[in-house]
Amino acid sequence: MASIASAVAYAAHLALEAVKLPYRFGYWLCGRVVSIVSDVCNYLTGAKRNDVSVFSRASISDRNVSVYVGSSCYGSIKGAGEPVMNTRDVGSFQAVSISGIGDIYLHKGPVRPIEITTEPNIHDYLDTRVEHGKLMVGVKPGYSISTDKGVTIHAWSPSYDAAEGSGLTKIKVVDGIVQDTFRINVSGSGAFEGDVNVRDLRTDISSLAKAKLTGGALNHTAHVSGSGVLEASGLNTSQCDVDISSLGSANINCDRNLDSTVSGSGKLHGNLAVERLQSSVSSLGKATFTGHATTHNMKISGSGFVNAGELRTADSTAEISSLGKAEIFCEHRLKASVSSSGSLKYKGQPKVEANISSLGKVEPFGPVSVLGG
Repeated sequence: MASIASAVAYAAHLALEAVKLPYRFGYWLCGRVVSIVSDVCNYLTGAKRNDVSVFSRASISDRNVSVYVGSSCYGSIKGAGEPVMNTRDVGSFQAVSISGIGDIYLHKGPVRPIEITTEPNIHDYLDTRVEHGKLMVGVKPGYSISTDKGVTIHAWSPSYDAAEGSGLTKIKVVDGIVQDTFRINVSGSGAFEGDVNVRDLRTDISSLAKAKLTGGALNHTAHVSGSGVLEASGLNTSQCDVDISSLGSANINCDRNLDSTVSGSGKLHGNLAVERLQSSVSSLGKATFTGHATTHNMKISGSGFVNAGELRTADSTAEISSLGKAEIFCEHRLKASVSSSGSLKYKGQPKVEANISSLGKVEPFGPVSVLGG
């Protein structure tokens, strides 16, 4: 009888624990949501993990800017009144970093005080300083700022070698950048727009950031990740090295050599007149090329796709595996290794050397009769 009673008691205990499970899951889920939101806020604002997390309200208006947050929050400041312009004498600088706040316009010229236009009660909570030659613009630690009228900054320097933006910021080059080297780094929902004429250019774009570039660069190294966007079809480059991952995308223009890597669900479009093209595409990545190239060496895996039917090449080599596929235009020599369910379609009249295994395919397509020569 005692054993039966024990069994009944144990069964009752199990039933009670089962009833508690949904509530425990609810508590766990709420905790995870709070943690994730906190991490996102910290990411957007640059707050450290051990700071008090801050939840802010975003309100995007026609003036672009709305939301700015400090780290540990002492107070929330709501903009009031019509915008006024104040000046600040910060000294000389060669680089700019703006976080979480507003639009900054970069002018070329002698050093002069920066100009800030925003609502009167916002000015006192904006932090501007120069560290190691870099102008730092942001919100004073411990405060969050909300403004429907935006924050606009104008800055002057004889030259610039770097520009960084994060959060809901925009960097606009007014007079053009003429420099040996220049670096762009935008993250969050940051944006950069400008004309640059440099020898060496490096562009890093992540999260939801965007960059629109015109001008020219002898060497351009670009990294695009997250859902970042690089619009550089108006930037003439000679040597270009592009790496795109996640949902990133890029549109480029190159006239000598291009090395490209596309992974995740990244997308690359290149208008080319190059001697050498190297393309590596994996996962769900896609690369589209137009123009002409002397040689094109490609490696495709996963479900990657190289669309180069409008890129006229003399010699092409292709290594394709898994569900990878390519469409190319080759006129002289084509060497291909295709395995698994890979597919290579070509137009033109090249001499073809193909190593095919499994369900791989190499076959012509298009009006080949008019494409040789």
